[in-house]
Amino acid sequence: MSIATLQYRPQRIAELRQQVRDRMLRESPCTRQPNFIRVSAADLLLLYRLYDELFFNGVIQSMLMDKTHRPLALKVSQAMTSSGGRTLRLRRRDLSGALQTHYEIAISARLLFNSFKNNDRSIHVSGQLCTDRLDAMMRIMEHELVHLIEMLSFGDSSCKKTRFLTIADRIFGHTHAAHRLITPRERAATEHKLRSGDEVEFTFEGQTLRGRINRINTRATVLVPDPRGLRYTDGNHYARYYVPLSRLIPLVRSFVVGAQAPDAGTVQ
Repeated sequence: MSIATLQYRPQRIAELRQQVRDRMLRESPCTRQPNFIRVSAADLLLLYRLYDELFFNGVIQSMLMDKTHRPLALKVSQAMTSSGGRTLRLRRRDLSGALQTHYEIAISARLLFNSFKNNDRSIHVSGQLCTDRLDAMMRIMEHELVHLIEMLSFGDSSCKKTRFLTIADRIFGHTHAAHRLITPRERAATEHKLRSGDEVEFTFEGQTLRGRINRINTRATVLVPDPRGLRYTDGNHYARYYVPLSRLIPLVRSFVVGAQAPDAGTVQ
């Protein structure tokens, strides 16, 4: 089988995906329900092996072993808050000084678990509607496998370029390269009415402080004017606090929705 010429009709893609899904629900350690509440590296390893077996007849694993003599590493990421997945080529020197190469795919558990809650909007990944977390995780894995195929076949990969989009369309029927999972920023806006750039108030060690949200992740990074704080590129000094969203009281919306939020920048 040549991955460069591989192509499936839409009906065949649907059939193979259903086989992957059925076996994941039957065989995986944690993802035994469509909206699973736990996921492990072992689940990702099974998902990868099923795709390689059913879509590629084991060719990806053969290419990996031929080029690196090392299996693919699978990782569940708790830190990724904007990307649904990531494929890396890692190079390290061993004790003899020889350069060793291996590949890793990481998938964001945080984005998966942040999505598919009650009354959430519809979720699309790679241009395809996803009905649950397993569906979304499968689309993310498909996207990352195209990155891996490109890296192994051509040495580089970019989902913004025609070659990637063509391979993703031929094998998986993807129409876009982006996901629309719910990010911490979106969740903060819908549930807490908070956005980057907003002026907020919060209590810290019995003292009421006021500042501006600079970033939103699991918590908000709030910059409070403080002459003793670090100087940022806007010329002002700030103390930086990491505050749970539930503890923030919005004061003034400091930017127009749809515009880029003001940013104090970085530390000078």
